[in-house]
Amino acid sequence: MSVITWNAFDYADKANTAPKHSELVWIVEEFYEDGVTLGYFDGYTFRTWGGSDDCSVSWWAEIEKPPPPAERTT
Repeated sequence: MSVITWNAFDYADKANTAPKHSELVWIVEEFYEDGVTLGYFDGYTFRTWGGSDDCSVSWWAEIEKPPPPAERTT
């Protein structure tokens, strides 16, 4: 089991506290969701995985990407 590293997000300091990519991350959404959900940073603000920017994110964490299965054929 991997360890999640939570990163604080500050709307006043987005440049230094937002993820450096637009892929899905775990977010703590304080506004409507009562806890952890998926979201992404669009370069300006966070959005929930459904695309809504009507959220208030306080923390985010990377999602660990698993390796492909050993049986994979290409």
